[in-house]
Amino acid sequence: MEPKVSVVLKALLFHAEVAVWLLALVMTIAGKLGWAAASVVVALGAHIAGRRWSHRFLRKLTLGLDQEAALHSGHVTLAGWHAFVLSVVAFSLHYLWENIQCPLFFVHTKGDPNQIDMLIATLGDVVLTWLVYAGEALVARRWLWLLESWGWRQWATMLVMAVLMGVAVEWYALETSRWSYTNLTPQIPGTPISVIPVAQLLLLLPLSFGLTRWLLRLRGSCLRSI
Repeated sequence: MEPKVSVVLKALLFHAEVAVWLLALVMTIAGKLGWAAASVVVALGAHIAGRRWSHRFLRKLTLGLDQEAALHSGHVTLAGWHAFVLSVVAFSLHYLWENIQCPLFFVHTKGDPNQIDMLIATLGDVVLTWLVYAGEALVARRWLWLLESWGWRQWATMLVMAVLMGVAVEWYALETSRWSYTNLTPQIPGTPISVIPVAQLLLLLPLSFGLTRWLLRLRGSCLRSI
């Protein structure tokens, strides 16, 4: 059964709140406290709006004015749990990848990167993961497309966006002299761009989505067995 528009909008509001909290964390680590404060204000606004929306829903449900909405309330809970699981899975995989690839293939202009740099890079990877997820949702016309079987459209969208974003990020980093490559770094033929970051997205995006789907299905099976 398709969720009501109000439920989908509330799920989108929750995901936006998570994204802005991550942005606030990145801005704080980067020392841009003004942007961090602005992000916190936006995140709090989204949080307050979501709670007020939930209270209105519960009041209607208690009064019996919108009992049909009870059938769709599970979509909000599922969307929230799905956002958390995907973010954690993507963060874990990309954090491990960043720590392995960085000393082997990259030379940073500001010196050897520390764990704060790895954290910022990983949070950027999580943002890219959510951008691809949103693109997939537009193609599938369903926010929770990840739980369904993936057809050629999902795979094509994932691969095309992975290549385009990987190339764009590397091109920008090279143009702004944020980093360069070691002699070990393989490059895309005919370009100065490394294969490694593109391969990172090509491998870890489907792995992140697949692990998230498996974990969500596992949780559903456990709940049904109770």
